[in-house]
Amino acid sequence: MPPERSRRGDRRRCLRACETCKRRKERCDGRQPCRRCVARGVDSDCKITHAPLTESLVPSPEFDLGRWDSRADSQCARPFPQLPALAKDERGTYMYIGDAATLSFLHSARRIVHSVLACDFVDGSLRQSEVHQRGSSDGPIVQASPAKPTPQDADYLVHWFNLATNCLLNIIDQQELTQGLRDWCQHPQSLDSGSGAMYYLVLALGAQSCPEDRDETAEEYFNRGRYITLTTFMEDPTLITIQCHVLITMYLLAGSRRNSAFMYLGTAVRAAYALGLHKQDVSALYPPSEYSTRERLWRAIRILDLFMSASLGRPPSTTETRDTTAKDNYSASNDLCFIFENILTLIYAKRTVTKEALAWITHLHRGWTSRFKEGLKTDGIPDSEYIETDRGSVPNIGLIQLKEAYYWTVMLLTQPVLIEKVSSHTTLSSTSSTTTTTSSSSSSSNDILATACIDSAIRTSTLLSTLLSTPSPNSNTHMQIPKRLPLITNSAFLSALVLGLAIFADMDKTLPLLHRSLETARGVLARFAPHDAATNNHLAVVDGFRDACDRYVDVRARRELNRQGRLIACVFGSLDDTAIPCNNNNTNTTLHHRQGQEQNQDRNSPINNDLDISSTSINNEPLQGDTPFFHIPSPPGYSYADIGIDASGTLDSEVAPLSAETLQASLDCYGYDVDVDVNIEWPLVSVDASA
Repeated sequence: MPPERSRRGDRRRCLRACETCKRRKERCDGRQPCRRCVARGVDSDCKITHAPLTESLVPSPEFDLGRWDSRADSQCARPFPQLPALAKDERGTYMYIGDAATLSFLHSARRIVHSVLACDFVDGSLRQSEVHQRGSSDGPIVQASPAKPTPQDADYLVHWFNLATNCLLNIIDQQELTQGLRDWCQHPQSLDSGSGAMYYLVLALGAQSCPEDRDETAEEYFNRGRYITLTTFMEDPTLITIQCHVLITMYLLAGSRRNSAFMYLGTAVRAAYALGLHKQDVSALYPPSEYSTRERLWRAIRILDLFMSASLGRPPSTTETRDTTAKDNYSASNDLCFIFENILTLIYAKRTVTKEALAWITHLHRGWTSRFKEGLKTDGIPDSEYIETDRGSVPNIGLIQLKEAYYWTVMLLTQPVLIEKVSSHTTLSSTSSTTTTTSSSSSSSNDILATACIDSAIRTSTLLSTLLSTPSPNSNTHMQIPKRLPLITNSAFLSALVLGLAIFADMDKTLPLLHRSLETARGVLARFAPHDAATNNHLAVVDGFRDACDRYVDVRARRELNRQGRLIACVFGSLDDTAIPCNNNNTNTTLHHRQGQEQNQDRNSPINNDLDISSTSINNEPLQGDTPFFHIPSPPGYSYADIGIDASGTLDSEVAPLSAETLQASLDCYGYDVDVDVNIEWPLVSVDASA
């Protein structure tokens, strides 16, 4: 008896099959990579093409905040660039990398550079090793109890703990920490308790950040503190549970183990929700000292959560219910986290930008800049460039991290517009051999947003340059900085990518600080690279990007030099046998001389390739006699600047057609097969081109 045919509605159908299974007409399980591609050993080619989105994160070229109407939300239809969502780690496991991730921005930069030139920079692929590095603590959790430090050594490590976590982990009262840790160190045989786990983790962060190579000691302290935390505090959530998990998260984050940090932070977030830390009115029910501890804990969780969500492109785990702009106990860092949250939830999560969302986020930016200094005291950050400690003067790392986080929000909001602008510029440039081509479709609003992204990158590099003026960790002077600062290195890496992309848009012609700022960002990465595996990978990427920028600038300069050389050769001749001869193969056109200045109706027509340009000066000097006027077709692949005419009507003094012979040579050089009447008396009144 033949088997009963299944009804069509009962069949299980994969809603998203990979391209390989579609081509082979095989059943796909919808995973990436799918089971069949893994079995065939072609998992790297397993790709899933999504349907085009009706709305886009990148606004259309006509985007203008002031001119958007009610139809803009539905008509802003440019597909969001399809970026690889998975990165493979050294174990072969695929991890999700979202659109907001720094690695996604790196992939976009590589794609743009690949469309322009071939270099080592474009050969890289998304690697999870650029985010997560395995450490000895990634293995089985050990129970060994390391020897406690002396009180003097403990004070030294606490000093570096405070420097490294300033503005991030202000979760422990300093007086209680100093006195409690000193008492704990003086009782070597005391049993480890909840405070013991916290002390071990504080010492681990201090040993991880100090200038000396004490990484093994840091791992011992960390493993012991983590072991006590997981065996003692995982049944019922307490404030110590959250404090220890936040410290574990920060240690893993500084050790380039972001996926592990992401998981431990998730536990801290769940415990915080269980205790009601997300509700200020709940915390207000407790005594003032505990209320302050709860508020500091919530701020630390928000900072770490938004940092990892933005850098990895993953949805935030926390949501703010407070009025972050309230004057009572106003926190600048918590208010800035609210801006991060809005960018991730209103822009990247929805993969679309609306006038309302952009106006709201920029409103938050303006408000934050006007009042952020009022919240420094709540965050425990002095309002000064340097701070004095018992071990000397050091840069105010807390203030630096707060400001660079603000610049990061601007870059995060505007980097899709920058990608669109650079992509359009490189596409237009590839169709023309002139370097003066600019995107005529780019609106002023998009230009402002793209420029804001570049400006924030430049300001980030300038801000971080303070760290380059201080002695390195190998120096014996007092003014040293922690050797691991993950928020600092992340901003330096992102700013370097933004600055490199700006160079490929030829914006270094108008912003000469781009190259210098790129070198500064690279210098910041080089300072931390010897002690941070992820930063070392980022430094290698930036070095490759910098080489690609140098090659691009060199090619651009040579192209311009060749253009000038061909023009000069057409006028004066050339002794170089390799000089490109004048091209006389285009359609025949005759230039006629007419008396009187006649009006050209299509002078400003955007759909006519002909352009009327009145020459009024040479080198800013007014022409003598009648003004020559030219109306000629634009040569294919060239701009009017190539034949000595610019949009302002100024003739290039090097190629200015001051005679009929010079004009003839200039036009011949750039592909016009035209005849100029040599009997015309100069200066001309007008010259017109007709077929």
